[in-house]
Amino acid sequence: MPTFRRPLAEGNTNITTRKELSAYIRGKTVGKAEEGRRPAHIAAELKLADSTVRDTIEFDLLRNDGASHTRTGQPTKYSLRFKRAVVNLIRKEPKSSFEKIRKHFGTKVSDGVIRGILKDGG
Repeated sequence: MPTFRRPLAEGNTNITTRKELSAYIRGKTVGKAEEGRRPAHIAAELKLADSTVRDTIEFDLLRNDGASHTRTGQPTKYSLRFKRAVVNLIRKEPKSSFEKIRKHFGTKVSDGVIRGILKDGG
């Protein structure tokens, strides 16, 4: 794991954040595993974390052509009915504030959620 720099200290360009593996590196990892090499040896050869190699091998069967899976994300905290109601309210009263919308529906959704609903709803 990279060491973090002290606040207000100069940054070190040799420390990189972890990035997603390319399909090529993922393929090399799986190929070496199919040859019978151990994950620890593969990790040392390819200069990857041991857990990265193990996860790559474990989830290889779930991938199509080495492509990454998208994450599902957090489910929405509101229904389609709520979304339509918010859009309809804004169409009737365009100058409504976020607080007024929350009071009208008696909900505790954040400003960002309301903003997203309005952005999607037109």
